[in-house]
Amino acid sequence: MVAAYFLTIVAAFLTTVCNDPPSVINAHRNSLRISVIVVWVIAAGVPALVAGLAKVRERATLPWVVAAVAMVGVGLAIALTIRPSTWCLF
Repeated sequence: MVAAYFLTIVAAFLTTVCNDPPSVINAHRNSLRISVIVVWVIAAGVPALVAGLAKVRERATLPWVVAAVAMVGVGLAIALTIRPSTWCLF
């Protein structure tokens, strides 16, 4: 989960806008949203994989499934509310 937060910050930094027209800002926002969703879905694959391994070993899978669903939910919430950053380096 920490890695997903870090990659979200990296994606926000890479889609920085600085005094750009609205069309460019919208393109960056859509790119940022897609990046964030991909990062969090991949991150949710880790607890989903553990849940699959737990099922094979006949252990409890519910906590891992809940963790995976929660991670996807967090990613979607971030993606729907995120805006491109305005960090100007020049």
